[in-house]
Amino acid sequence: LSRWSRSIFVCLKPSSTMKSSLEKSDVIVSRENADDYLDQIVGLDAVCFPDRSWNSEVWSGLFSHHQLQVYLGFRQNQPVGYLALSLLPPEAELLRLGVKDAFRRQAIGSDLLKRTIPELKNSAVETIFLEVRDDNLPARLFYQARGFTNTGERKNYYRSPPCNALILNCRVSNHFI
Repeated sequence: LSRWSRSIFVCLKPSSTMKSSLEKSDVIVSRENADDYLDQIVGLDAVCFPDRSWNSEVWSGLFSHHQLQVYLGFRQNQPVGYLALSLLPPEAELLRLGVKDAFRRQAIGSDLLKRTIPELKNSAVETIFLEVRDDNLPARLFYQARGFTNTGERKNYYRSPPCNALILNCRVSNHFI
């Protein structure tokens, strides 16, 4: 990941033909505007992953040293979900996808994932991959329904509690997202 020296900044607005669960334009946060959104990202991460959230130093490091993009989704002008990707064309790693509890099962995660596809294609990304806890059935089903397939396993990848990680990937050109 350290081979990346530039970042992309784009603000996307929902297409008039695209039905979306989000009410405000998505914002893609990168190195250039990370300071403007860092507190919101850290706050969302803490709410979505209370036992394994990343602090501002971790997020700042990712923005500084990786081709990181974070897509923020809003409802009533408040961030309710986010998706963090590290671009490594021809691949992108999905690092985090989180939605506040009160907004889950409302297609926000799906919409955030859909919004990444045009940018990934423009960045010459062909495949998205991620790791997911093998005991996280809701996440596994979410990704499977969107065209991700299991391509491997990392034994004892997670520590708290101990668990294997499944490696999933999806071809951007063949996505079902």
